[in-house]
Amino acid sequence: MQRREFLSSIAEPFRQGLAVLEQIMAGVPKRVQAGLEPYVPSPEVPWDERSAGHLLHRAGFQFTKAELEWALSRSPQEVVEALLQDLPLPEPPGTWVGEEPRYPPDRVLDAQRMAELQQWWFRLMVERERSLREKMVFFWHNHFTTDKDKVYTPQYHYIQNDTFRRMVWGNLRALTRSMVSDPAMLLYLDNNDNMAGKPNENFARELLELFTLGVGNYTEWDVVAATRALTGWRVVGLRSIFVPQRFDDGVKTFLGQTGRWGTEDVIRIIFEQPACPRFFARKLYRFFVYAVPDENIVEQLAQALVAHNFELKPVLRILLGSAHFFDPRFYAAQIKSPLDFIVGLLRQLGIRHPAAYAYGVRAAAALQLELFNPPTVEGWKGHRLWLTSMTLPLRQRIAEALLEGRTVEGAQLPFTVDVLGFARQFASHGQARAFVREVARFLLAYPIAAEQEEWLVSELLQGAPEYEWSLEAPNADVRIRLLLKAIVRLPEYQLT
Repeated sequence: MQRREFLSSIAEPFRQGLAVLEQIMAGVPKRVQAGLEPYVPSPEVPWDERSAGHLLHRAGFQFTKAELEWALSRSPQEVVEALLQDLPLPEPPGTWVGEEPRYPPDRVLDAQRMAELQQWWFRLMVERERSLREKMVFFWHNHFTTDKDKVYTPQYHYIQNDTFRRMVWGNLRALTRSMVSDPAMLLYLDNNDNMAGKPNENFARELLELFTLGVGNYTEWDVVAATRALTGWRVVGLRSIFVPQRFDDGVKTFLGQTGRWGTEDVIRIIFEQPACPRFFARKLYRFFVYAVPDENIVEQLAQALVAHNFELKPVLRILLGSAHFFDPRFYAAQIKSPLDFIVGLLRQLGIRHPAAYAYGVRAAAALQLELFNPPTVEGWKGHRLWLTSMTLPLRQRIAEALLEGRTVEGAQLPFTVDVLGFARQFASHGQARAFVREVARFLLAYPIAAEQEEWLVSELLQGAPEYEWSLEAPNADVRIRLLLKAIVRLPEYQLT
């Protein structure tokens, strides 16, 4: 069944959401006049629930009611600054992260520790408040990819994840350099086996194609030269070392420059190429703004990267605080990743439970995003690929089942959603129609239509008159659950 036919078959009552979802999945370009000048709230683009929610959506995994209220009590610039704050580093998932790898490996133990690592990171995504950091750690995980099927030692994945967190919005040049000698990367792309007289091009090719420059900005001879220059690295225990005897010390011509180049030279020369800042700028734009980049804005971001010597934090400050970012045409213009969907659902519903994090890891994997296991070296391409004839109905079933306190398969979960506690967060909880509007504004990035509001009110009231509604009404918890299930079924719930 074609995607359009499939969406039509399930969304007859939800025409508005269907049309918006189809447009975003098609990647229709958006013509936006606003540039990177600072966003100044105005009657046309006020600082309100939608604009503040837009910033919190893109800079995190959805947001809580308390976080929205916190943002609205501050200026946009203050919120951006707070999102970019440097937080204390979290405690590791266990002392095992410092243990030397076992040879031969204990696959059962390694699988157990990998599960602990996945759940540990998932918990950080759910519990960390008012910070962009974990979202950016995922950005780097999906950029400098490695996977657990090839790099089966969980300590190496922790080391890389910790590197991303420590350097999350630091210097791009330094982060890229750190990946050359990162144990997980050395093993994943075979630079551990790259030596003089026995070259392996895997890492050098992906460094140029997928990590820094992009196709068309280097030649096959550049791949050969970079491969030779990146020889000498080996993984020993929990670290990497440089072995001079394995290094090719010959003369190489790389991207037009000739010399006895090594690792530092390769990174320096790459970051001297005009294509490099554009490559990173384009990827940042797609991640934070929209799937179809505005090349004028990309060029300005690239210039900002160069002007700031590839320090990322000031460039993120510019982008996330810009009038371009806050143009309303970008609100609800992205499709939620499985992490935005699952982590966001737990955060929105106030679920904080160790079993929920294990469940969340499994649910995200079922939706085609297993942490530490990207499908290819290109990572998760995302955008419209997140929604298929399989994953869209599965998302709806996962959300509905979670609200019922069970798995999709029907097993009872060891945690529940406190729907009455959720409802009490809203000042309007005693007025049925106002309550529906407020909850819909909180859970949906896209405004509902009048007919959708009527349908949601009917789901809450279940035939009772509006004036009889209160949280003390018979079966109020059941009715709130029905309302929430109706909202998460809407196509608009897939947008962020």
